[in-house]
Amino acid sequence: MYSTFRPDVLSPLADPVLAAIFADEKVAGLAAGSLIRVTLAPDNVMINRIIRVTPQRSHTDPLNRGCRVDVEALTDNNEIIIVEVQITPDYNIIERDLFSASHIFIDTSGKGTTSAQMAAKMPKVIYINILVDYTIRDDNTDIIQPFKIMYTKSPQRVAIDNFSGYNVQLPRLIGMVPDFTDDLYCWY
Repeated sequence: MYSTFRPDVLSPLADPVLAAIFADEKVAGLAAGSLIRVTLAPDNVMINRIIRVTPQRSHTDPLNRGCRVDVEALTDNNEIIIVEVQITPDYNIIERDLFSASHIFIDTSGKGTTSAQMAAKMPKVIYINILVDYTIRDDNTDIIQPFKIMYTKSPQRVAIDNFSGYNVQLPRLIGMVPDFTDDLYCWY
């Protein structure tokens, strides 16, 4: 009987593989751009080019290793989009994204900046959270769960376009019929 375990093959979500794929903008430009495009496709956000890729690794102990990749991209409308790809499990991921985005927003405004000046300079921050071994919603089975700050009374609409995200629930792929014509399925 042969084992299916292959010590020479690493998961695409393993820290060393993720770090290698997203090493910097020269190495990761095509991979990061492709991953971002397929994830943001539902909102028709078109990435023109990747400006910067910054991998950040954390190793608190052998059982709690993680890798986060920050990607700065330019859209076809010349908007700067900051995308964070994180594979470390975090059940407060949206709160963490909001906290992280607040630092980015503060960094774009100087002391004494008016709210109008701050709003004019505020970048669009989009998070992509890859949920490896858990789902964030039990009441919806879609793989991608977008989130935005919304007005919840009718008519519902986005309240601020500068902060949003996509939770990619990898466990939802288990049991799916393979569809290699679907870019989303192929990436995730």
